[in-house]
Amino acid sequence: MHPLKAAARRHLNQVNPELGLEYPLSHDIGLAAGFYRNSLERISAYALGEAAIAARAVAAM
Repeated sequence: MHPLKAAARRHLNQVNPELGLEYPLSHDIGLAAGFYRNSLERISAYALGEAAIAARAVAAM
């Protein structure tokens, strides 16, 4: 392993616990939010929306 990578691993948090929630709005749409302790030992937060988009097959004529 490269010496700089080894030094970074020693100084960064390798365990990042998380607490989050997911909420389905429908079968294809949902929301998620939460927070976690990042590799620098700081609290980080996230919020996102998710949508499943179905692809339609188009027949060539």
